[in-house]
Amino acid sequence: MAKISYGNLERFSPESTPYGKSYSEWTAKWWQWALSIPKSENPLIDDTGENSAKNQSGSIWFLAGTLRGPAERSCTIPADKAILFPVINVEASVAEGDGTTEEELAARVKFEMDQITDIRAMIGETNLDELKQYRIQSPLFNVALPADNVLGLPAQTTEMMSEGYWVFLKPLEPGKYDLNSFGSCLAGRIKIGVSYHLTIEK
Repeated sequence: MAKISYGNLERFSPESTPYGKSYSEWTAKWWQWALSIPKSENPLIDDTGENSAKNQSGSIWFLAGTLRGPAERSCTIPADKAILFPVINVEASVAEGDGTTEEELAARVKFEMDQITDIRAMIGETNLDELKQYRIQSPLFNVALPADNVLGLPAQTTEMMSEGYWVFLKPLEPGKYDLNSFGSCLAGRIKIGVSYHLTIEK
């Protein structure tokens, strides 16, 4: 699997296929994970990180972004897990009235991401640079929304697409890491910041 090294940090490259799936397929899996969890325990609106481990399975650990302003969270992750998280991302779905075809949904998420002008991510003192190379659009996928979902929609399965700037890390060495990410648009309509205090356990 291709990788880009930053000191002792390694990122999967955008054209790679970590664990048998493309980068874009993993971003769709992230959304399926994030939106499948009821609002009462959803990591996207968790202020502390207490819900970070909800529904985690397999070789990839998903870190949530945020839906409501800056967030600071603590999270413990097994040492053998790769880590996928968005610097900033958007989604569009049939259920939300964003379009009815793959082309319409793709155009909607591209338009939203074209508004983003500022993206940053750091782990400790290491800047994760070249983030614009990691703008990924997902394939069309289905997402099952539970009752009391974070989108405020009736429980249903809907078609969705997404796009965003992502960081996909190979498993980190055991220890403690501070991860910070930020994204915004010129008009200030979108402004997202997340800080994670990560503990990687043996």
